[in-house]
Amino acid sequence: MSFPYGLKISCFARLYRAPSEYSPREAARVGYERYVSGWRRRTVYADGERSRSLRSRRAPLVSPRTLELEQGVVKHLSRHLGSRTLGSLNSDALADYVARRKAEGVGNRTVNIEAGVLRRILKQFKLWHLVGEDYKPLPEPIRG
Repeated sequence: MSFPYGLKISCFARLYRAPSEYSPREAARVGYERYVSGWRRRTVYADGERSRSLRSRRAPLVSPRTLELEQGVVKHLSRHLGSRTLGSLNSDALADYVARRKAEGVGNRTVNIEAGVLRRILKQFKLWHLVGEDYKPLPEPIRG
């Protein structure tokens, strides 16, 4: 596919067009922003496309019990973050989620597992860098 004018940008296997006055670097940035903006409007739902996509990719890699565990985790994420779009999530939203789950009496290990599942969902859509740059997992007890 070629465009009659402007720069042709390929970003994650999608083609975008940018005005010819853009430098190649600016054009790449525009293509990336257009790609990501589509996913930023989506929400985190337990029965949604993101959850099914993550399960289908993880199924050959982990045991069925792990998939069940992660599905339960997505339900908790959906309950707390379901009304927010993926693009509106930031480090403050993650810190708020961790604080609310701790206030419910959930252990550090469980919160870390939930944050890990959220990380995998956001990494799948190239959005983890908006949320998790500063996230540090909670300390877990050492088994002896």
